Amino acid sequence: MKVLKGRYGVIARAVMEAIIPRGGAFEACAADYDLLPGADRFIGCFDGRMRKIFPLMLLYIEYGAFFRSGKVFTRLSPEKAAALLEKMESSRFYFKRAMIMVLKLMTTLPFFDIDEAARQIGYVHGVHCGHGAPGGGVS
Repeated sequence: MKVLKGRYGVIARAVMEAIIPRGGAFEACAADYDLLPGADRFIGCFDGRMRKIFPLMLLYIEYGAFFRSGKVFTRLSPEKAAALLEKMESSRFYFKRAMIMVLKLMTTLPFFDIDEAARQIGYVHGVHCGHGAPGGGVS
């Protein structure tokens, strides 16, 4: 991994688990899978400047939580972590909303790339290509 290693990987994993939590909308959760390699590939597609800024976004999440709750993000309960991200998502500051959008993409793209997780929303990989449905066609 290039970006999500060491403490950045720990923060990213905590963010992912807050975005797709256990007992949430899906049977499986982010903690059930190793999403970091897929997320790192996603970040690798960014412009070089964005790849350099990404760790700073994770540090902002980690230590920004401290100023709101007295604990760093990775030490928050799952409920408090999710609430913090939801609050950022509805912030009046664009950069906070944009940050959460990127973090959601970083989480959901590798999550739904897993067949088992994709089936939870009724998606079958390859259907759009004409070879995923029974009989070889799109159903």
